[in-house]
Amino acid sequence: MALSSAQFKERVDKARQNADIKLVIESTGAHAVYSNAAKGDYTYHAPYREDSSPSLRINVLEQRFYDFGKTEARGDVIELVRLIFGKGDKNAMPFFKALEWLERFSGSSVAPIAIKTTQRPKYEPVEVSHEGDRFTFVKAVPVSPKTHPNNLDYIVNTRKISLAVASRHLYIITYKDHSAPFDDPLRGNRYGIGGPNDAQGWEVRAPSANSKFKTSLGTKDITTFVGNQNAIAGDIFEGRMDFLTSLELKGGLQPENPTVILNSGRFAARAAEVIKTRPEWANIKYWRIWQQNDDEGEKSTQVICNELGGDYTVGTLNHYWEGYNDLNKWWTDAPDQEHGNLTQLLRSTATPTKFYDSSATAEMRRANDRQRENIYNPKLF
Repeated sequence: MALSSAQFKERVDKARQNADIKLVIESTGAHAVYSNAAKGDYTYHAPYREDSSPSLRINVLEQRFYDFGKTEARGDVIELVRLIFGKGDKNAMPFFKALEWLERFSGSSVAPIAIKTTQRPKYEPVEVSHEGDRFTFVKAVPVSPKTHPNNLDYIVNTRKISLAVASRHLYIITYKDHSAPFDDPLRGNRYGIGGPNDAQGWEVRAPSANSKFKTSLGTKDITTFVGNQNAIAGDIFEGRMDFLTSLELKGGLQPENPTVILNSGRFAARAAEVIKTRPEWANIKYWRIWQQNDDEGEKSTQVICNELGGDYTVGTLNHYWEGYNDLNKWWTDAPDQEHGNLTQLLRSTATPTKFYDSSATAEMRRANDRQRENIYNPKLF
């Protein structure tokens, strides 16, 4: 029996009211990469197309979505279902079919297997180099006691970086998101923490334990510090937080050694080239890598060693925070006793490192490290 227009409208309204747009999108396997639960905003990689930069924003309070990476892609939960099943083409999924599916889905947490996700598993930082791109730099202000309490709490309590260190090396960065909806209450303004790189760009991350969002404003590059002219060794870090943690451990406000922050593992070769060609570092032939305990840390270390060649000696320190992904994670989560032991070692005249054999496989290096442990690295804890 055909439905009257009033009956059809009632059916549509009921489906919209009973549906949960967040459950619908997450039933495809998508996970929010940015969220503001207080405002009901969640941002995802669009699950119906390749989307290296998370472009699909939903609002659970309004039960609506906006895909700022696709022209005119916005609407309610029914329109989202049409896009998902149509793999980006809502015309491939009739409105009535989407309505029927949504009525069956309401109250469930798992969508039918018919929905296939094409999103990439990891968020890739966005590089911005000129006006008109998604993000543009507005201003940067050094962290200070006047910094917003939420940002200070993240820096001092979550990351355990003291205000004394943060005020010299961290900034509150304001930037513009040109893809923000026209009714955005912040008018597209976004806020993060980070610092400058050597190309006069800015490396930014979200000041939240619940978000891994990172981006670059301007040209992306490494960040370097010249160091003391009497230094005999240099230090290489994956990210700024590990660098700041090392200052906390050493009890200093500025790095004494020549220092490189990669800002991304893919800049390992770039870092090696700078090390070899920078005149101030001509006599620095020994470099320590504060490596992360993951595949990216292993790969970037391998690249640095290969690019530096036999004229340099490279050592790694990541065995001191074994069991943790990186130095800052160890700093925030490990027992205080471990902090004290490593702090004492780092403040000594020489810090033992594990010698890195760039010709060996990762498995061979670990075996060799275990054999040399008692010689070069007495167990601290």
